[in-house]
Amino acid sequence: MNDIYLKFQIHKNDDYYENKVHGFFTKHGGVSTGDLKSLNCAFTKFELDENVMKNRAIACKSLTLDPNKLVLLNQIHSSKVLLIDKKNYRNIHTADGMITQEKGIVLGILTADCAPVIILGKKFVGIIHVGWRGLLNDILKNTSILLKKKGESIENSIFIVGPHLRLNSFEVQNDFINHLMKFGVNIKEYIKTTKLKTYFDFSQLIKKKIQLLGVKKILISKVDTFRSSDNFFSYRYSKILGKNYCGRNISIVSIKK
Repeated sequence: MNDIYLKFQIHKNDDYYENKVHGFFTKHGGVSTGDLKSLNCAFTKFELDENVMKNRAIACKSLTLDPNKLVLLNQIHSSKVLLIDKKNYRNIHTADGMITQEKGIVLGILTADCAPVIILGKKFVGIIHVGWRGLLNDILKNTSILLKKKGESIENSIFIVGPHLRLNSFEVQNDFINHLMKFGVNIKEYIKTTKLKTYFDFSQLIKKKIQLLGVKKILISKVDTFRSSDNFFSYRYSKILGKNYCGRNISIVSIKK
């Protein structure tokens, strides 16, 4: 894979999505070196800030978007979702999801095994950092509520789930399973047990949560960040290598002017 980003093709009849642009970026095409090579988009003590800024600009410009209009969040694995507009897009925001209807503003999130979810609506676009904590605490539902409040049709919106940790890589222990049960998750449906290991079907639970919102158009990447560590930053893969840091993949969405 040499492409700098993945873009899902939208059905040709979905003509009112034509002014929306999005990309789930790989780890290629940037300026970072070493273990963070090369499109690391997260600030870390192991990285030069100027490299991160250059990488973010590379991502935006590859989609002909203005890097000065890029909005990123202080992500905390929460269920908080914000409305971003011309008045607040330059502010520092702590949340894990955003929506906007402003042309030219670029919404972005950073991931390294969590799922980046992009929403293309008729009037709005949105982007969500979906980790298992945020998923269980209904960040997808909260995003839907905010979009509906602003007049967006959820049923006709497209929800796109980018590369993330998939079933055969999401190994879990009993404490995780007990946590799922506290949230009423059907263990038989989302937990797969072999003779040696137990796995969580993160992808399927994301899909189910989106379906419960009434969404009809759902696209889910089959790319597993762990098994595709040559192309994507993966926190779990980095831990296996004994490293206590990992780069971050960027995903972005915007309504073009």
